[in-house]
Amino acid sequence: MKARLWVLVAAFALLCASPARADLTVYTGYHDGLRAGGFFPSPWIGDTFNGQPILVPGGLGGGTDDGGILFVNNTAGSITIDNITVDGFGNGASFALWPVFTLAPGQAAILTATAGDNFDTSDQPQQCSFPSSAVPKVHFTANGTPETLSDTGQRLNTGGTDIAICSNPLFTGPNESIGWAPIGTVAGQGNNVAPEPSSLLLLGSGLVGLFGFARRKFAL
Repeated sequence: MKARLWVLVAAFALLCASPARADLTVYTGYHDGLRAGGFFPSPWIGDTFNGQPILVPGGLGGGTDDGGILFVNNTAGSITIDNITVDGFGNGASFALWPVFTLAPGQAAILTATAGDNFDTSDQPQQCSFPSSAVPKVHFTANGTPETLSDTGQRLNTGGTDIAICSNPLFTGPNESIGWAPIGTVAGQGNNVAPEPSSLLLLGSGLVGLFGFARRKFAL
């Protein structure tokens, strides 16, 4: 029974954890449509989120092998995002590709390549001999407030290794796709789908109920 209680506690803590500000959630991932066997993070460009089209600031410039950043507005008000820069890579690369944009309540936006593969963050650098420990950083302002978030899970730089070229110099190695996860949380390739607020509320209510049930069981 103790093991079950600890599972519930861990799940509840994960739900309540907030790697960024409460009104805005930022996710990182990687899409690879160049090599077989992969997937695109979900939701993706062309999908809807909370019944609204996903914004694509700067447009999708035909890139097939690039990092991605997902912004989700969790509030009932608009949030304007500006001054976006992504840096912190092992070779000093820095990206400032996107214009200012405004998220309506509950809306999402995806930032990725705007011309060709000009956001190919797995190649920064093409590291093979050992994984880079560099942690990419996402800088921006949200309604005028500066923010810097660290991609400690290294989803943007694919774990610090360019797996596509390291296993095959002809760039035909494994697919580099990495699903969304809240920035600053987990590593790995799995697709942690960004929950819509209604789904998150239901999950939270269920966990609270289970947690209360477990406490009553232990009190008996």
